[in-house]
Amino acid sequence: MNGTSHTQRRPRFRTMGYLFAVITLLAACAWAADNQTSDSEGMDMSMSVSTPKDDGQNVLREGTKVENVLGYFKVAGDRAEFESEDGKQRFGGLENLLLERVVHAASDNRDLLWSVSGTITEYQGQNFILVTYAKVKTQANEPASASGLTGRRSSGRRP
Repeated sequence: MNGTSHTQRRPRFRTMGYLFAVITLLAACAWAADNQTSDSEGMDMSMSVSTPKDDGQNVLREGTKVENVLGYFKVAGDRAEFESEDGKQRFGGLENLLLERVVHAASDNRDLLWSVSGTITEYQGQNFILVTYAKVKTQANEPASASGLTGRRSSGRRP
């Protein structure tokens, strides 16, 4: 023969086969990642675009921050809903400790005008708000004893 045995060739071909398999796998992963990026580029991922609902209200996109929106809380059973003073926006309340405090205050007086800040979520064409700040605003016929509520505790005791 020509000086190389059959057993010496086999490891080299096996190594080249593994190398080919790894390169093919990397190419497939790169192709899949490129197609995933291309698909998501075609989708509108904007957080600030509004689309009208059937009842004429605009749906705010997931993650939209709202600050100092004036409005009223309506409590029905164990659910709360916030409606802006001008009636243009309505948000279901996402349960957290701050909303629990607001519901407790609002159940005593449903005519309280609130200034509310929070993060908007969207589910099945409806908006919900995770309240991060709520303050009772005084009205002309109410005494000026408003209090602000935040998600942060000022002391170790609950109000």
